[in-house]
Amino acid sequence: MQETLTLRNARIVTPEGETFGDLAVIAGRIAAIGPNLPTTGKVIEAGHLILLPGGIDSHCHIAQRPVHGEAPCPDDFTTATRAAAAGGVTTVIPHSMAPRGADPAAMLRDYLALAEGRALVDYRVHLQMPEADPRFLAEALPRLAAEGLTSIKLFTTYEGYALNDAECIAIMAAAARLDLLCLVHAEDDALIRHLTARAMAQGGALSLQPRARPIEGEAESIHRLSSYAQITSARIHVFHVSGALALAEV
Repeated sequence: MQETLTLRNARIVTPEGETFGDLAVIAGRIAAIGPNLPTTGKVIEAGHLILLPGGIDSHCHIAQRPVHGEAPCPDDFTTATRAAAAGGVTTVIPHSMAPRGADPAAMLRDYLALAEGRALVDYRVHLQMPEADPRFLAEALPRLAAEGLTSIKLFTTYEGYALNDAECIAIMAAAARLDLLCLVHAEDDALIRHLTARAMAQGGALSLQPRARPIEGEAESIHRLSSYAQITSARIHVFHVSGALALAEV
Protein backbone atom coordinates (compact mmCIF):
# COMPACT_ATOMS: atom_id res chain seq x y z
CA MET A 1 0.00 0.00 0.00
CA GLN A 2 1.36 3.42 -0.96
CA GLU A 3 2.18 5.85 1.84
CA THR A 4 -0.25 8.77 2.05
CA LEU A 5 0.01 12.16 3.72
CA THR A 6 -2.77 14.72 4.13
CA LEU A 7 -2.21 18.35 5.09
CA ARG A 8 -5.47 19.52 6.64
CA ASN A 9 -6.93 23.07 6.74
CA ALA A 10 -4.24 24.94 4.81
CA ARG A 11 -4.23 28.10 2.73
CA ILE A 12 -2.96 26.43 -0.44
CA VAL A 13 -1.21 28.56 -3.05
CA THR A 14 -1.32 27.29 -6.64
CA PRO A 15 -0.61 28.91 -10.03
CA GLU A 16 -4.34 29.69 -10.24
CA GLY A 17 -4.43 31.48 -6.88
CA GLU A 18 -5.09 30.71 -3.22
CA THR A 19 -7.63 28.17 -1.98
CA PHE A 20 -8.49 26.80 1.45
CA GLY A 21 -8.73 23.10 2.21
CA ASP A 22 -6.69 19.91 2.29
CA LEU A 23 -3.84 18.59 0.19
CA ALA A 24 -3.19 14.86 -0.21
CA VAL A 25 0.18 13.38 -1.12
CA ILE A 26 0.60 9.79 -2.33
CA ALA A 27 4.06 8.30 -2.91
CA GLY A 28 5.66 11.71 -2.77
CA ARG A 29 3.36 13.38 -5.32
CA ILE A 30 0.37 15.70 -4.88
CA ALA A 31 -2.71 13.57 -5.52
CA ALA A 32 -5.61 15.85 -4.64
CA ILE A 33 -6.55 19.31 -3.39
CA GLY A 34 -9.98 20.03 -1.92
CA PRO A 35 -12.11 20.36 1.20
CA ASN A 36 -12.47 17.49 3.66
CA LEU A 37 -10.38 14.96 1.74
CA PRO A 38 -10.57 11.34 3.02
CA THR A 39 -7.48 10.25 4.93
CA THR A 40 -5.82 6.84 5.06
CA GLY A 41 -2.38 7.72 6.37
CA LYS A 42 -0.56 10.46 8.22
CA VAL A 43 -2.43 13.73 8.81
CA ILE A 44 -0.80 17.08 9.58
CA GLU A 45 -3.03 19.88 10.83
CA ALA A 46 -1.89 23.06 9.04
CA GLY A 47 -3.94 25.37 11.25
CA HIS A 48 -4.66 27.83 8.42
CA LEU A 49 -0.96 28.30 7.66
CA ILE A 50 0.03 29.12 4.08
CA LEU A 51 1.15 26.11 2.02
CA LEU A 52 3.47 27.14 -0.80
CA PRO A 53 5.17 25.18 -3.59
CA GLY A 54 8.80 24.44 -2.82
CA GLY A 55 11.27 27.12 -3.81
CA ILE A 56 13.97 26.69 -6.46
CA ASP A 57 17.39 28.21 -5.74
CA SER A 58 18.83 28.39 -9.25
CA HIS A 59 22.15 29.97 -8.24
CA CYS A 60 23.95 28.49 -5.27
CA HIS A 61 27.43 27.24 -4.38
CA ILE A 62 27.61 23.84 -2.70
CA ALA A 63 30.70 21.66 -2.18
CA GLN A 64 32.40 23.84 -4.78
CA ARG A 65 35.97 22.85 -5.53
CA PRO A 66 38.65 25.57 -5.22
CA VAL A 67 39.72 25.63 -8.86
CA HIS A 68 41.99 28.68 -8.84
CA GLY A 69 43.18 29.03 -5.26
CA GLU A 70 40.00 30.45 -3.78
CA ALA A 71 38.79 29.37 -0.34
CA PRO A 72 37.02 25.98 -0.18
CA CYS A 73 33.23 26.04 -0.08
CA PRO A 74 32.17 25.43 3.56
CA ASP A 75 28.92 23.60 2.74
CA ASP A 76 28.60 20.03 1.48
CA PHE A 77 25.39 18.72 -0.05
CA THR A 78 24.02 17.55 3.30
CA THR A 79 24.47 20.79 5.23
CA ALA A 80 23.43 23.02 2.32
CA THR A 81 20.31 21.09 1.41
CA ARG A 82 19.30 20.70 5.06
CA ALA A 83 19.30 24.51 5.28
CA ALA A 84 17.44 24.72 1.97
CA ALA A 85 14.72 22.36 3.15
CA ALA A 86 14.36 24.26 6.43
CA GLY A 87 13.70 27.41 4.41
CA GLY A 88 11.19 25.83 2.05
CA VAL A 89 13.59 25.40 -0.88
CA THR A 90 13.07 21.98 -2.46
CA THR A 91 15.37 22.26 -5.49
CA VAL A 92 18.93 23.62 -5.64
CA ILE A 93 21.08 24.17 -8.71
CA PRO A 94 24.77 24.67 -7.87
CA HIS A 95 27.73 24.87 -10.24
CA SER A 96 30.18 22.26 -11.47
CA MET A 97 33.43 24.19 -11.81
CA ALA A 98 36.35 23.22 -14.05
CA PRO A 99 39.77 24.78 -14.72
CA ARG A 100 41.10 25.36 -18.21
CA GLY A 101 42.56 22.19 -19.66
CA ALA A 102 40.33 19.90 -17.60
CA ASP A 103 37.53 17.75 -19.01
CA PRO A 104 34.29 19.46 -17.90
CA ALA A 105 32.33 16.23 -18.41
CA ALA A 106 34.61 14.34 -16.02
CA MET A 107 34.46 17.20 -13.52
CA LEU A 108 30.66 17.10 -13.76
CA ARG A 109 30.56 13.36 -13.04
CA ASP A 110 32.84 13.82 -10.03
CA TYR A 111 30.72 16.68 -8.75
CA LEU A 112 27.45 14.79 -9.10
CA ALA A 113 29.01 11.97 -7.08
CA LEU A 114 29.36 14.42 -4.17
CA ALA A 115 25.58 14.88 -4.12
CA GLU A 116 24.57 11.24 -4.47
CA GLY A 117 23.14 9.94 -1.21
CA ARG A 118 23.79 13.25 0.55
CA ALA A 119 21.31 15.75 -0.89
CA LEU A 120 18.07 16.08 1.08
CA VAL A 121 16.20 17.97 -1.68
CA ASP A 122 16.07 17.74 -5.47
CA TYR A 123 19.06 19.07 -7.38
CA ARG A 124 20.41 19.80 -10.82
CA VAL A 125 23.79 21.24 -11.82
CA HIS A 126 24.98 24.08 -14.04
CA LEU A 127 28.11 23.13 -16.02
CA GLN A 128 30.72 25.90 -15.95
CA MET A 129 32.51 26.26 -19.29
CA PRO A 130 36.25 26.86 -18.71
CA GLU A 131 37.00 27.37 -22.42
CA ALA A 132 35.54 26.91 -25.89
CA ASP A 133 37.25 23.69 -26.87
CA PRO A 134 35.89 22.84 -30.36
CA ARG A 135 35.96 19.09 -29.80
CA PHE A 136 34.12 19.37 -26.48
CA LEU A 137 31.48 21.63 -28.05
CA ALA A 138 31.00 19.30 -31.00
CA GLU A 139 31.10 15.93 -29.24
CA ALA A 140 30.89 15.96 -25.44
CA LEU A 141 28.39 18.80 -24.96
CA PRO A 142 25.73 17.16 -27.18
CA ARG A 143 26.17 13.92 -25.20
CA LEU A 144 25.67 15.76 -21.92
CA ALA A 145 22.58 17.49 -23.30
CA ALA A 146 21.17 14.13 -24.37
CA GLU A 147 21.81 12.84 -20.83
CA GLY A 148 19.80 15.70 -19.31
CA LEU A 149 22.10 18.71 -18.93
CA THR A 150 20.04 21.87 -19.44
CA SER A 151 22.30 24.79 -18.50
CA ILE A 152 25.88 26.03 -18.75
CA LYS A 153 27.68 28.86 -16.94
CA LEU A 154 29.88 31.51 -18.58
CA PHE A 155 32.15 33.94 -16.72
CA THR A 156 33.43 37.12 -18.31
CA THR A 157 35.75 38.02 -15.43
CA TYR A 158 37.91 36.46 -12.67
CA GLU A 159 41.35 35.08 -13.39
CA GLY A 160 41.15 31.50 -14.58
CA TYR A 161 37.42 31.70 -15.26
CA ALA A 162 37.00 34.57 -17.73
CA LEU A 163 36.09 33.70 -21.31
CA ASN A 164 37.03 36.04 -24.12
CA ASP A 165 34.50 37.31 -26.65
CA ALA A 166 35.30 34.68 -29.28
CA GLU A 167 34.88 31.90 -26.70
CA CYS A 168 31.52 33.30 -25.55
CA ILE A 169 30.25 33.42 -29.13
CA ALA A 170 31.37 29.85 -29.88
CA ILE A 171 29.84 28.49 -26.68
CA MET A 172 26.57 30.37 -27.21
CA ALA A 173 26.29 29.08 -30.77
CA ALA A 174 26.78 25.50 -29.56
CA ALA A 175 24.30 26.03 -26.72
CA ALA A 176 21.69 27.39 -29.13
CA ARG A 177 21.92 24.27 -31.28
CA LEU A 178 21.30 22.13 -28.17
CA ASP A 179 18.71 24.45 -26.56
CA LEU A 180 20.88 24.85 -23.46
CA LEU A 181 20.36 27.89 -21.26
CA CYS A 182 23.49 30.07 -20.94
CA LEU A 183 23.91 31.55 -17.46
CA VAL A 184 26.25 34.53 -17.60
CA HIS A 185 28.30 36.35 -15.02
CA ALA A 186 28.48 39.66 -16.89
CA GLU A 187 31.23 42.15 -16.01
CA ASP A 188 33.92 43.94 -18.02
CA ASP A 189 37.17 42.21 -17.06
CA ALA A 190 39.51 44.75 -18.66
CA LEU A 191 37.77 47.62 -16.89
CA ILE A 192 37.87 45.79 -13.55
CA ARG A 193 41.59 45.10 -13.93
CA HIS A 194 42.31 48.75 -14.76
CA LEU A 195 40.24 50.14 -11.91
CA THR A 196 41.51 47.54 -9.42
CA ALA A 197 45.10 48.53 -10.16
CA ARG A 198 44.19 52.16 -9.56
CA ALA A 199 42.39 51.27 -6.30
CA MET A 200 45.37 49.23 -5.08
CA ALA A 201 47.64 52.20 -5.78
CA GLN A 202 45.40 54.21 -3.43
CA GLY A 203 45.90 51.72 -0.62
CA GLY A 204 43.53 48.90 -1.51
CA ALA A 205 40.90 49.72 1.12
CA LEU A 206 37.74 47.62 0.94
CA SER A 207 35.73 50.82 0.53
CA LEU A 208 37.33 51.24 -2.91
CA GLN A 209 35.86 47.99 -4.28
CA PRO A 210 32.67 49.54 -5.68
CA ARG A 211 34.82 51.91 -7.73
CA ALA A 212 36.71 48.93 -9.16
CA ARG A 213 33.49 47.21 -10.26
CA PRO A 214 31.24 50.02 -11.53
CA ILE A 215 27.74 49.40 -12.82
CA GLU A 216 28.83 50.73 -16.22
CA GLY A 217 31.09 47.71 -16.68
CA GLU A 218 28.27 45.36 -15.81
CA ALA A 219 25.85 47.08 -18.18
CA GLU A 220 28.40 47.07 -21.01
CA SER A 221 29.00 43.34 -20.60
CA ILE A 222 25.28 42.56 -20.50
CA HIS A 223 24.77 44.57 -23.70
CA ARG A 224 27.59 42.73 -25.45
CA LEU A 225 26.46 39.26 -24.34
CA SER A 226 22.87 40.06 -25.26
CA SER A 227 24.03 41.01 -28.75
CA TYR A 228 25.88 37.69 -29.06
CA ALA A 229 22.75 35.89 -27.86
CA GLN A 230 20.59 37.58 -30.47
CA ILE A 231 23.03 36.75 -33.26
CA THR A 232 23.52 33.11 -32.20
CA SER A 233 19.88 32.57 -31.10
CA ALA A 234 21.13 31.49 -27.67
CA ARG A 235 19.01 31.82 -24.53
CA ILE A 236 20.75 33.66 -21.68
CA HIS A 237 20.01 34.28 -18.02
CA VAL A 238 22.02 37.12 -16.46
CA PHE A 239 22.95 36.31 -12.88
CA HIS A 240 23.16 38.87 -10.04
CA VAL A 241 22.09 42.11 -11.73
CA SER A 242 23.12 44.82 -9.29
CA GLY A 243 21.72 48.13 -10.50
CA ALA A 244 19.29 50.06 -12.69
CA LEU A 245 21.74 50.64 -15.54
CA ALA A 246 22.38 46.91 -15.86
CA LEU A 247 18.68 46.13 -15.53
CA ALA A 248 17.95 48.51 -18.40
CA GLU A 249 20.27 46.45 -20.62
CA VAL A 250 18.43 43.25 -19.63
